[in-house]
Amino acid sequence: MEHAKSLMMLVAGEPVDYWLLDPTWGGQRNAENHKNGAQLYREAGIPVRLPDVGKDFGLNVSREYINATVTPGSRHPKFYCLEGLPNFVHEITHYTWDSYAKGEQKGQSKEKPRKRNDHLLNALQYAMCLRLKGSRRRSTDAWEEDTEKAKKRAQLTSYT
Repeated sequence: MEHAKSLMMLVAGEPVDYWLLDPTWGGQRNAENHKNGAQLYREAGIPVRLPDVGKDFGLNVSREYINATVTPGSRHPKFYCLEGLPNFVHEITHYTWDSYAKGEQKGQSKEKPRKRNDHLLNALQYAMCLRLKGSRRRSTDAWEEDTEKAKKRAQLTSYT
């Protein structure tokens, strides 16, 4: 699989903690060999996982992480969007709910997100559905200082 080879060259031997695939594509069977996307990647040496996003597209888990960022005393892992991610900021600020365009329900919400320009948000939701816990590899003082700065920025520019 050519794509898998390209990915392995991109990471150049660096350790990768999690390889995630879009659960729809990763579970879909190929017409040629009747293998799903996840099987193809695994055969190419990439141990992919399919996140369990559920019927809500991973939105509720994402809300838990983002709300924990601005809720004092929350024990849930927190999510911070730091500077230097202009494409992600654009996607999250333009994320909208789909609505019916015609018929009796015209203008009403379909209770699902509009599918356009949301690749980075999908990747975020896939990662959050794993309910990962952070690790402290840096010194505690440096981490706490960075976290305090990030909290202040999050409170000023929160998208919740």
